[in-house]
Amino acid sequence: MTLTPRQTQILKLIARGHRDKEIACRLRISERTVEIHILRAIKTLNAVNRPHAVYLVFACRVLS
Repeated sequence: MTLTPRQTQILKLIARGHRDKEIACRLRISERTVEIHILRAIKTLNAVNRPHAVYLVFACRVLS
């Protein structure tokens, strides 16, 4: 269950309330690339959706 640094970065930005478009502008990547990172993170974490993925990232950090 290892995320890439970029996937973790994007999930943190989602947790702070940023939308895909804002994340794309901030990281200077396309919105589609943001979506792909999110989808791969969800799959890696076996999460059911974005909020669940964000929760899992922070729960793992707290437990580690």
